[in-house]
Amino acid sequence: MDDRAVLFDLDGTLLDSLGDLADAVNAVRTELGLSRLAESEVSHGLGSGLGVLLRACLPARFHHDLSRCREVFLNHYGANLMVRSRPFEGVEALLGDIKCSTGLVTNKPRRFAEPILEHLGWSFDVIVFGDDPLGRKPSAGPILGALARLGVAAENAVYVGDTRVDFLASEAAGVTFLAVPWAHGLEQHKMDRLSDVLLRIGEEA
Repeated sequence: MDDRAVLFDLDGTLLDSLGDLADAVNAVRTELGLSRLAESEVSHGLGSGLGVLLRACLPARFHHDLSRCREVFLNHYGANLMVRSRPFEGVEALLGDIKCSTGLVTNKPRRFAEPILEHLGWSFDVIVFGDDPLGRKPSAGPILGALARLGVAAENAVYVGDTRVDFLASEAAGVTFLAVPWAHGLEQHKMDRLSDVLLRIGEEA
């Protein structure tokens, strides 16, 4: 196994899943008799877990009943994982070009992430799901756990993500962070093009 590794986040980094996540949020809002939100309104709540997302997308008067809202969301999303979700442009080419070890470190639960990966035909040398016993980003645990399984030191790895949660997890793990070109904010870490990952790990771009 190579002594270098590239680890990736999933949602918002490799996979544009906003449409399906927004539809699940709007299924909850419909259940509550509320109007639909635009995808741009839903996007502001992504990246920090379902509880944060629902609080961001629902009026405060419904926050006491988040358990029921979670159930509606999970049932809808689980039945519609890949209706509108698509890989971002250039992702599949990049995954095919990387010669060193690769990993996926996502806060997405296994029950959703595994069917998505199977549908896409994507494989990685190591995968850490959000409900694995390593904690969740922004904790360093998931990234460090992935690197331990690969036998790669933190200084020889990069983590590619799209949110501040990804950055904080990378920082805590001592891993270089790279933000995808379509990330919002994170200007200091944002790549000009996705293939810059290859340059960062010393492979020809």
